Amino acid sequence: MGALDSQFRFPLDFDDLGRTDDEKSFIAVVHADGNGLGRLVSSIGQNYARIKDNSRYIDALRGFSERVKRASEEALKGTLRTLQDAIGKDGALLYHFSGQAPLTVKRIGSQFNLPFRPLIFGGDDVTFVCDGRIGIAIALEFIRQFQAATAVQFGAPLTACAGIAIVKSHYPFARAYEDGSGWDQGYCGYYDALELMDLYVPCSHGKREIPDAQS
Repeated sequence: MGALDSQFRFPLDFDDLGRTDDEKSFIAVVHADGNGLGRLVSSIGQNYARIKDNSRYIDALRGFSERVKRASEEALKGTLRTLQDAIGKDGALLYHFSGQAPLTVKRIGSQFNLPFRPLIFGGDDVTFVCDGRIGIAIALEFIRQFQAATAVQFGAPLTACAGIAIVKSHYPFARAYEDGSGWDQGYCGYYDALELMDLYVPCSHGKREIPDAQS
């Protein structure tokens, strides 16, 4: 990825994302998705509607996909840089980033465990996991970085949505991923000019519903 400083490492265990001693560990599973990209793809198709334009249409789609990929990569790198810059030499996350939630990053040998780990990267679809106390801040930072990166690639910023599931670190991950990524079905296509986030915090492992509320 190229944005991880040598003093940091991605944790292998969810409990190492920033758990405070003697406290329950919560993680945030965040799924971010660009808005309205399907419409942009359709507009490209309209520009190459004739059969003889097929090869140019394929090239245009390939170029579009590469620019989206580069923008997402830069957004992820920018988010990583912002998070690393917010961690002090003692491992404490600076107040402006974590709000009132105390968070001290664990040190393993000569490196700090970054309270963040990318999981899935596919064009404009990005899923990552982080300490639950900074889930909202990290999601917002990624959306801002995505806007800035797409402005460079396309000449104008594109918006994005994010679904956040804040769960205990030992909560079934498949459920958390479903709750974080399933929220946007039917939403992103209708809110192309907005940045939306949906937050889900389950109370148990039992029956759950994703609320119909965006902010």
